[in-house]
Amino acid sequence: MSFYSPGTEAEDLGRFHGAEAEASPESARPTAEASEPSVARPPGKLEAYEQYLRVPHYLVYSRYTRRLRYFKLDGGHYQEQALNAENPMAWLADLDIGLGLWQGDFEGIPGYWLRWCDAAGQWFLTDAEQSKQQAEQSQAQLLKAARNLLATGMPVEQVAQLLALSGQQISQL
Repeated sequence: MSFYSPGTEAEDLGRFHGAEAEASPESARPTAEASEPSVARPPGKLEAYEQYLRVPHYLVYSRYTRRLRYFKLDGGHYQEQALNAENPMAWLADLDIGLGLWQGDFEGIPGYWLRWCDAAGQWFLTDAEQSKQQAEQSQAQLLKAARNLLATGMPVEQVAQLLALSGQQISQL
């Protein structure tokens, strides 16, 4: 995953710099000039990942334009994969995971965020969301246990003490 920084787009995108997301197959293939290593300069990021490291998936995101671009290594060369413009999401089938652009609050900050998802496009929970969900499930189990104990005829005070609940919490059942 690569994030644009001001002025690094050309290095991040190499021969794809300035090309639209739906690049034609001809423009996606390296030119003779682009595929020959240059003695004068080291390879750019895209070229290094493609030609030397052979990274199978290369994703680039610009927080300025909120544009996600996905390049997949195919036949030794990156091919840009088309993403839905309204809901950009890249599915990495061999890894069984997707990456998309999500709008919401993350750690109290509203905005657009990159987020992992499953094959159905469902976002994976963040740590905070997982903790909140677990706390809600625990509370629901505790209240269910209180209802069950009250149904057996156990006194409210004893249920409250046993489950560390307040009398008010139990009276709301």
